[in-house]
Amino acid sequence: MTVKGPITATIKQNMYSFDSRLYETNHLYKKGQKVKLDKCIIPGNGDNAVVYYRVAKTHEYLLWGDAAYLPETCYESTYSHDNLKIKQHMDAGDFLPGKTEYTAAKDRNVKKLQTYDLTGTAIKGKKILDFNLHVDGQAYLLNPKTKKIELFYHLQDQHLIGEFFWFETQADDEDFKATDQYNGFLKASEVKKAKLPTIISKTAAKTSDQPASASQLAALKMEISKAEAVQKKTIYKLSSSYRRDYLDYALSNAQKALSGNKGEVTFAKWLLANSETYLNGKKTPVTNINKPNKAEYERVRRIVSDAAPNGYMTTIYYKRSDGTWHRKYSELWNNKNCKFVYISMTTKEKKFMKISDFAKNSK
Repeated sequence: MTVKGPITATIKQNMYSFDSRLYETNHLYKKGQKVKLDKCIIPGNGDNAVVYYRVAKTHEYLLWGDAAYLPETCYESTYSHDNLKIKQHMDAGDFLPGKTEYTAAKDRNVKKLQTYDLTGTAIKGKKILDFNLHVDGQAYLLNPKTKKIELFYHLQDQHLIGEFFWFETQADDEDFKATDQYNGFLKASEVKKAKLPTIISKTAAKTSDQPASASQLAALKMEISKAEAVQKKTIYKLSSSYRRDYLDYALSNAQKALSGNKGEVTFAKWLLANSETYLNGKKTPVTNINKPNKAEYERVRRIVSDAAPNGYMTTIYYKRSDGTWHRKYSELWNNKNCKFVYISMTTKEKKFMKISDFAKNSK
């Protein structure tokens, strides 16, 4: 049964909350603690749909579990429904993380939405088979051929919020290219109105096809240096691969924009700064790094998996008495004979990792 709420729930095992962008925090809620919840959200689609509840009158969320949970096929983890004891659930509401906003085609009969590039020109073969999308910025774009200026909304990479959308030329998941979205725009006149941060103003758009000024280039170079420094930090290394991909692409795009016009430089600087805000990597605190408890172990394992390099799978190896290492899954951890391992899905190369790369003692 569902109610409008608020509702009261009991914490069933120690768990950490998530912030308003669903990044895990260091705020620990303890087993047996009662909390009042005033909102339910289900971000993601299909198998990726997950249920969260908001702690009343805060910006914190608690994870309940998968929307389509099958207890006979899922192992217990911090993603399971063992986190919260809830007698009555709440109706789910919209979730608008960070500065993002939903937008939709004005015409409900539209089957495809056209995407546009930085010049306001339609991108061939890049119509989206959906009319509900996330946008995260607005820009006035000058078409160099027609000299017409129009308002556009920048498409957010749906992977950053646990969703995805389909292009008309996309056959399946393997064909998906996140970089197809980073420079994609929707024409504001074709979708519902949104209130978003401005990337390129109407005034700036009038001269956006002119050579970039020395001050613009200097500001972009400074942002590039900052991003290159971030790539060496834990926040980058332990972020999910698609978050790292976003920054990597934005950095590459910014370096190319150094020889571009005003509009390209302005957008490249915004895209790079925006990509940095989505990095969320950090070591998780545990009571004893040599022997984390079950909940802590699952939390570390999730970070290891999320941070895996592209093309690598995560597994666990155990050291036998003869000194050899073998793959074996377990919910227990002993730092003397356990290793997280990244395995290349093409070359089968193995990278043995240290738990200290992903966790730290809380005291």
